[in-house]
Amino acid sequence: MRFITISTLTLLIFSCNNSTYDRENTKVSINDTAQNVMTDTTKKDIIEQIRVSIKSGFYDKEEIITNIEDYLYEIPFDQDWTKHQIDKAYAERLKEQSIWSAVTDFDKLVQAFDRLNSSEIIALHNAGITKQDGEGDSKEIHEDLLKKGINTKGFCYYHWQDIERVIDDGYLYIGFGDFNNDDKEALEIGKQVASTLESEGFKLNWDKTVATRIEITNIKWQKRFGNDNCSYDRTKKLLRKSKIE
Repeated sequence: MRFITISTLTLLIFSCNNSTYDRENTKVSINDTAQNVMTDTTKKDIIEQIRVSIKSGFYDKEEIITNIEDYLYEIPFDQDWTKHQIDKAYAERLKEQSIWSAVTDFDKLVQAFDRLNSSEIIALHNAGITKQDGEGDSKEIHEDLLKKGINTKGFCYYHWQDIERVIDDGYLYIGFGDFNNDDKEALEIGKQVASTLESEGFKLNWDKTVATRIEITNIKWQKRFGNDNCSYDRTKKLLRKSKIE
C-alpha cells in the first residue's frame, strides 16, 4: 500500500512538472505515433483512396483528406505523409489533363445529361454511393420541384460505386426509372436516356428492359477537376428552365 502511494505521488509530481511540455508536444506526439503505427496495409488503402478520388475528378485536396479520415475512422494515420501523397497525385493528374482533348467522354456525358434535364428527366452525376442513394436523391429533387409547380417525368443517374468501376474498366452503368412505379413509363424513360447517350457517340449494352441498367461500354473516364458542369444545382436549374421554355 505504501509503495502504491509513493508511486502515485511520484507520477503526480512528474505529471505536474511536465504539463507544459505535454501540451506543447501533443500534436507532434500524435503525429509521431500515427506515423510509427501506420501499417503497410493502411498505406496501401490510403494510396488507393487517393488514386480513385483523384481520377474521379469530383474532389479537391481538402475533400480527399476528409474522406480518408472518414474512411479510416479511428485508425491512426500520418496526415503529413497523406497530404504529400495527395499533392503529388493531384499534380500528376493536372499534368495529364493538360494534354486531354478539348471535349472528353465525360464532357459528352455532361452534354447528354444536360439534354435529359432540359427534357424533364432528372439526370444526376455522382449520385451518392449506391442505387438507393441515386433513386432517393432523384425522388427528393422531384418532390422539391413538384412543390414549385415543376413536374419531372423520370430520372437517371450513376453513383460512386459506378465511378470506381468505370475508372478501371471503362464501363459505366446508368440507372433509370419513373416516379409512379410504372414499368411502362420507366421503360420509356430508359429508351429516351439510351437514345440521348447514343446521340453523343456512346455504345450501349442494354436489353431494353426495366430490370437492367444501361451500360455504356466505350467511355474513357477523363473528368477535369471542378463540378460546375455536373452539380445538383445545375440539374435543378436546367429542370426549372425546361418548365419556363
